[in-house]
Amino acid sequence: MTHASHPEPDEVVCVDDRRQDVDTVVRAFIRSATRAALSNDLDTFVRSLIDAVGIYERNPSFAQAPTSRLRDLLVFIRAARSLCESSGHPAPRLRMLHARAEALQQPLH
Repeated sequence: MTHASHPEPDEVVCVDDRRQDVDTVVRAFIRSATRAALSNDLDTFVRSLIDAVGIYERNPSFAQAPTSRLRDLLVFIRAARSLCESSGHPAPRLRMLHARAEALQQPLH
């Protein structure tokens, strides 16, 4: 970078490519969670949501990007948690996951 406020074109492309990669991986986990939910595979459903949140935890600035799928993840987590709790099954992993995902909405600075 030649000037602190003006990144070189290659650096901008690198960030855009990385954002696209993060978004692609998160969307893949959401698709996996959807397929698991449709086949009543709760373990895979929860694991896919955990993995998606983990991607955003390792890339927190992307969780707050306008194209972020964090809101979608929160909807999935809330729905799964509600379903488990209404059927009498404790959902400690989903409660913890919900808290982790909510934390990603907080300002980074």
